[in-house]
Amino acid sequence: MTWNANMAFHRKHEHLSSLSPDLAVVPECATRQRVSPLAPGFRPTAWHWTGTDTPTGRSKGLAVFSFGQTTLEPVEISLVDRHFLVLDVRGPLPFTLVAVWPLPDASRSYVRPIQRTLTALDGLLRKGPAVVLGDFNAGSGFLGGRTKGRFPDLAAQLEDLGLASAYHSHHSFPYGAEGEPTHFLHRSVEKPFHIDYVFVPRAWLARIRSVTLGGASWLRHSDHVPLRIELSLT
Repeated sequence: MTWNANMAFHRKHEHLSSLSPDLAVVPECATRQRVSPLAPGFRPTAWHWTGTDTPTGRSKGLAVFSFGQTTLEPVEISLVDRHFLVLDVRGPLPFTLVAVWPLPDASRSYVRPIQRTLTALDGLLRKGPAVVLGDFNAGSGFLGGRTKGRFPDLAAQLEDLGLASAYHSHHSFPYGAEGEPTHFLHRSVEKPFHIDYVFVPRAWLARIRSVTLGGASWLRHSDHVPLRIELSLT
């Protein structure tokens, strides 16, 4: 699953845990050193993080948690763009995970950092199986104030890598015509957008049992709702 927590995760971790995920990608989360003392009851099996953290400033980045028997190991690879994590997921269904929460680059694009990262990981992703998920800050109807880079080009790149959006495939929605939003700009129900994704191998589409989104009640906690996918292991 993926859920942008919109910071203050130490006050929100119980909402994540209530969904009983095996794996969670959480953009806008502080470091373990900041969260753990304030949320001693939150004890994932594995916890990986990347982002910006200064002793006197704000701690904000991208976290990946695993639970139960699922473990995570970092993949040693150098990436140009920030706020991406590449991890080996070890459990009943092993795969390579690419967690996504891009920052805009010099051209003010959110899409291009994802495209560069996918290009850098091309060989690894083609070897597969791989899953790319997170808050993409991009969609067919959402520019996030930045106009450089096109989401259709990114979707085509992912398709060329043999990956498909779990939500769009399972519910038969085209990009830009989604039945449910994942993000409410400024937490306004009048500004819904679909910008969070889970891209899975096309061979896994038959494994999907369900793909669900949290409702507007999650706006009490964040401007995003959780996107959850359940897979069959057999």
